[in-house]
Amino acid sequence: MRSFISSTAVLSLVFLTGCDGETPPPPPAPPAPSSGMIAYETFDDGAQNEQAVRQRAQPGELSASAEQFIAYSYNYQLEFPPNNTEAVMQAHRDRCLAAGFDVCQVISSSVSSQSANRSYANLNIRAVPAWLDGFRAGLEDETGDVGGRINASTMSSADLTRSILDSDARLTAKRALRDRLNTLLERGDANIEELIQIERELARVQGEIESGDAQLRAMRARVSMSTANLQYTTRFTPTGGGAFDPVSDAIENSVRYFSSGLGGVITFVSLGAPWLILILPLIWLLLRWRARVNAGKQTRKKN
Repeated sequence: MRSFISSTAVLSLVFLTGCDGETPPPPPAPPAPSSGMIAYETFDDGAQNEQAVRQRAQPGELSASAEQFIAYSYNYQLEFPPNNTEAVMQAHRDRCLAAGFDVCQVISSSVSSQSANRSYANLNIRAVPAWLDGFRAGLEDETGDVGGRINASTMSSADLTRSILDSDARLTAKRALRDRLNTLLERGDANIEELIQIERELARVQGEIESGDAQLRAMRARVSMSTANLQYTTRFTPTGGGAFDPVSDAIENSVRYFSSGLGGVITFVSLGAPWLILILPLIWLLLRWRARVNAGKQTRKKN
């Protein structure tokens, strides 16, 4: 109860301070409700939609206007002849790195090979829209030049307009509250208990401001740089069989079966040899003992 009364007193002092001084301007009015849904479209239709709504603001330019903040993501599935998959992925990766960290960033890259003619690669990058638009525009021609093709391409967009504007409005209100709390700390008519409560409230508000500012920067980064995920695969080309393929397959299988059987025998011998070393002496002792017992029985019968 005492803590509740102290917190109420702190909030009352904040309110009175705001009344004594100049009233801070109210936070900007929230924008019209936005659906916030993620739209999935093909590149042909999505390119026109993207050009129509791509209006990105610089940090601090968050007015309650018709401005929209859209985060775009692209996905490509590329197919290449054997021995070209890794080379093409490395060329795209080097191009991104050469553009500079402020223009293009390599998030992840990987290569895996199942055989000499079967490999997979993946490249995930983040880049500014202008650079990424140029990269996408020449991707089809570059893929065709090395005998490859684009099997699938998709574009997805997330509308972050309402989230960004709401976060900025909340930060404006919290900064105004922080300024009032700082003003209360400078007043000399507050007792020690009130000062402690004000400092606690100030620490809480400051933590919320820093957390909200980090979230706002992350959303702005999603808008300012689009992402692209490229998957590279090797094209599988079946080859026709010859007239003697059944014979060669039979010989190959017979050699494989013989090798497999011989390997089983070797494995059995290698596993049983240590036990034979222990078991054979025991069998020899058992046979000698039985021979002695039989010899004793025959002696007793003669007597």
